[in-house]
Amino acid sequence: DGRAGVLFDMDGTLCLSDLTHFVAFQQFCAARGMTLTQDDYDTKVHGKHNSEIMPLLFGELTAEESQRLADEKEATYRALVSSEGVVAVPGAVEFVNFCRTELGLPVGCVTNAPRANAEVVLQALGLSEAFGVVIIGDECARPKPAPEPYTAAAEALGIDLAHTIVFEDSRSGVRSALDAGVRLVVGIESSLTTEQLTEAGCGATTAEF
Repeated sequence: DGRAGVLFDMDGTLCLSDLTHFVAFQQFCAARGMTLTQDDYDTKVHGKHNSEIMPLLFGELTAEESQRLADEKEATYRALVSSEGVVAVPGAVEFVNFCRTELGLPVGCVTNAPRANAEVVLQALGLSEAFGVVIIGDECARPKPAPEPYTAAAEALGIDLAHTIVFEDSRSGVRSALDAGVRLVVGIESSLTTEQLTEAGCGATTAEF
């Protein structure tokens, strides 16, 4: 039998970061004379990669312009997290530490967020030393929904994904884990409903740990 482990997504799974991202995007747009409504955020931003978002907000851009804008937005987000902190999903921090210290299981974080963001958020949560590995989607051959991030985490921790539990909150994250060979994905109800998470392939769902 392979070695068991526990893997966690970050945004929406360990912390409720959507509001912080929304405020960061509002500040970023306001600095450019634009107003970003909740409806704009829901349709043009939520769940999308920065490379898709920037042209939706600003029209036609070169890859370099799009990347520069993305970098500026992420810097705004990190400054907000550093000054305001982030809201943890109830029980998340305690559960990560329980898996690691009480159960002695290898734990990893698997996120599509840029590494600089992941470091700031995990620091704000008090989890910067908790994970045996932090896998960044953009540092893999393909980010989620492709399976590579979860495969990379399993290789780094020496665990068998068939015996590993994954906690995720998005369709793309659930798809990534299942396609990598994970048998049980627990859905965190931060943005999707129980029905939506179950439909995406989650074997169980919860609003808190």
